[in-house]
Amino acid sequence: MSKIKRNTLVNKLIPPLFLYLILLAVISIGSLYYIQKKHAFNIAENTFLKTTKLLDKKFKSDIKTYKTFIKLISKDKQAIELFQSNNREGLYNYYKKTFEEFNKQYKISHFYFHKTSKINFLRMHYPQKHSDLIERFTLNASIKNRGLGKGIEFGIFHNLTLRVVYPWFVNNKIIGYIELGKEIDYLTPELAKLTHSEIVFTINKKNISKENYQKWLDNSKKNVKFKELKNYYIIDSSIHNYSKKLKVLLNNQENIHHASLDNFSAHYHINSKPFLDAHGKEIGKIYILCDMSDEFKFLLQLIFKITFIIILLFAFLAIYYLKIVRKEATIIEKTQTNMFSLAMTDSLTSLYNKRHFDSSLPLKIQKAQSNDNYISFIIADIDNFKKYNDNYGHKKGDDVLKRVAHQIKYSFKRSNDLCHRIGGEEFAIIVESDNKNFGYKMAEKMRKNVEKLKIEHLYNEQYNKVTISIGIFTINSKDIVDYDNLFINADKALYQAKKSGRNCTISA
Repeated sequence: MSKIKRNTLVNKLIPPLFLYLILLAVISIGSLYYIQKKHAFNIAENTFLKTTKLLDKKFKSDIKTYKTFIKLISKDKQAIELFQSNNREGLYNYYKKTFEEFNKQYKISHFYFHKTSKINFLRMHYPQKHSDLIERFTLNASIKNRGLGKGIEFGIFHNLTLRVVYPWFVNNKIIGYIELGKEIDYLTPELAKLTHSEIVFTINKKNISKENYQKWLDNSKKNVKFKELKNYYIIDSSIHNYSKKLKVLLNNQENIHHASLDNFSAHYHINSKPFLDAHGKEIGKIYILCDMSDEFKFLLQLIFKITFIIILLFAFLAIYYLKIVRKEATIIEKTQTNMFSLAMTDSLTSLYNKRHFDSSLPLKIQKAQSNDNYISFIIADIDNFKKYNDNYGHKKGDDVLKRVAHQIKYSFKRSNDLCHRIGGEEFAIIVESDNKNFGYKMAEKMRKNVEKLKIEHLYNEQYNKVTISIGIFTINSKDIVDYDNLFINADKALYQAKKSGRNCTISA
């Protein structure tokens, strides 16, 4: 080949290759940035949901605990006698040690005894103050329905307080009301630690009069976390320093969804939701700030490394023909596809394997949650399969596994039904549906289809043929907190199916 022709070929090859590599670099970096940003959004969203769920769960647990304590107190004969005889000092001394234990173990900071007239008889946490009229939603609710009054209320000196009030019944007659409560700011560092995030509570200024605001300022040495914004007060926070941008965001009257900003050296993704009091009225907001600083530092470093590597690759790839590069890429792609298929599929039954099950379950649940659908978790087990192997041989045992697997796949034909072999003779199926009973009906269909095979199994007492037992657990996907509970409940149902004579479907 002449030098002129070789130069012509190089001139034709190098510029397109150069442009191709530049385009590849732009697409790669852009895609990487998009994927990382989406990943950050997903982490922030999951952290936000987890935190709010934990908060609601904690409130419900505390309310249940306080109600139990109140009922125990109301049955105390000594307390009844002291209350009815108006012996305030005696009642205080009698319950002083109990209140100290409540405060130490359960963070209970408020303990009241109220008369039926709503006049406070005794504050265990502040015995000097009493005989004042109590006008609070929780107490009024308890009086109105002769039962539980509960909720979060805001007070100048006690901030946001969870209150639980219950009537004091003696011989089916109400003699007063007992109230327990605690300031919820103790939850902030606990939740922040559990969810690896920062948490901020704000209160709308409309909920505070000028007079009470002055009282608030007078009490500011105690409330060191209070910070004033234009429309809100920050009343509790796991953050100590606020940039101007963060203050502007926290002052926003609209809910925040996937906001992203820098607060000094930290880069946050932020979500918020209204905070409601016992009336159901919005009094402020809770902000969940997910620190994505390390992820974005990693992204920038990765982009720099990728750019540097692409420049080096250009010098190397310029000496190769484009056809060779494409051929090698095709071989690699085919190899990766085959490896992925082998890694995720059970070689005997052609169903998905345990590895696919572990990776697909969280994604399946997330999809069902976005569709507000039910998840049915099904475990099927071949009855007395060990006896079959021992008496008919492992080769025939393998044939049984294949035929049973075929019926499982035949029963669950939808593309979004995931069928797995997760053990020797154990199978797991994940089903999503908007119908709560759909999973059970399909599981029963699968059981009958296996039975119809009429595979001889003389050692499967009572049936003399191959059968399966099934355990199923169905739940609204938005109620799923712990993935392990799906397996635990379905496994319990399977155990009951085995215990009930096998060849049946039990729902947990």
